[in-house]
Amino acid sequence: MKNKRLLVNDFLLLAFFVVLFAVTAFFIYGSGTDGAYVIEVYCGNTVEAVFSPDTDTVYKLNNADVVVEIIGGEAYVSHSDCADKLCVGSAHITGTSPDGASIVCLPNKVAVVKRTSMGEGKEVDLVAG
Repeated sequence: MKNKRLLVNDFLLLAFFVVLFAVTAFFIYGSGTDGAYVIEVYCGNTVEAVFSPDTDTVYKLNNADVVVEIIGGEAYVSHSDCADKLCVGSAHITGTSPDGASIVCLPNKVAVVKRTSMGEGKEVDLVAG
């Protein structure tokens, strides 16, 4: 009788952890965007351009030597004249990236940001002195 009770308790514990894992995975991966988003390119505090991820685009900023590419729904910085090139090596912004995911080039004061909605308090502040 003890072995059967232990087996039932083991099953209940396993079921609890499976449900806990499923709920956690949903909140981490399943609560993303519904696919409707735009890619905004900032230079300083102003929006230079807004692009749909559905259209392949190569955009060269006028104020900085930075090239932003959107290919196959992924946005990334393909070229920058900054010294460290961290922006070029940054992860691509994709449809699964969270809202507000960004690639930033601080020397050129450029940011590429994913936006699913633009509301109050969602501005990007790139003023660095």
